[in-house]
Amino acid sequence: FKLQNEHEVFSKQYTDRKKELSGAIDELNLMRENTESMREKYNRYKSKMGSLKVELSETNKKLNKAVCIHKKLCNNINKLNIRYDEEAKKMETLMETIMKSITEIKNAITVNKQGIKELNAAKRNISDHIKEREKIAQELKELAAQKEDIILELNKIKAKRKKQGNKLLTEKQISRYCDSIANVKKGIEAVKSEYADLCDTCLLYTSPSPRDLSTSRMPSSACKKKKKKKQQ
Repeated sequence: FKLQNEHEVFSKQYTDRKKELSGAIDELNLMRENTESMREKYNRYKSKMGSLKVELSETNKKLNKAVCIHKKLCNNINKLNIRYDEEAKKMETLMETIMKSITEIKNAITVNKQGIKELNAAKRNISDHIKEREKIAQELKELAAQKEDIILELNKIKAKRKKQGNKLLTEKQISRYCDSIANVKKGIEAVKSEYADLCDTCLLYTSPSPRDLSTSRMPSSACKKKKKKKQQ
């Protein structure tokens, strides 16, 4: 009876141990499966890590290249800044010279304006002189006409003398003609004395000849008129 009881107890323990062992075996199998899946995951992660290492090496190379490029760019920027400073200094000097030239141009413009005013005044003076010369010419023409009238009267008197048999003129006629000639001469001298400057500065009688610079050239028509006046 005792042995049966012990046998039953041992059998129960054995079944319990069996169940425990079967559970442990199941757990081991699960652990094996889990370890295999973990190994697969580990291999996958290893391969990923390798690819990531390759990518990291490539990115490091790219970063090194980018750093070199950045350094070159910084050097170029520094050079450009130096050039910019030099060009700015040149531009400042150019602006100073331009401002100076502008001030000089303004001064020249003011001087030119003054010169233009002076030229206008000179033109007015010249126009006044021309008008005065025209007046003188008209007066001289009138005097010349008076002279021609006197000469015609003298010629008439000469013709009368020839017809009358070379009779002498009366004293009254002689005095009258002498007075008229004297008046004409006085008028010519007065006109010449009033406008002596204009008569002296006539361009027709002061223009130098192209051949001889020491002598002055006179037009042929003026020479002929002078000869006629001398003969008269």
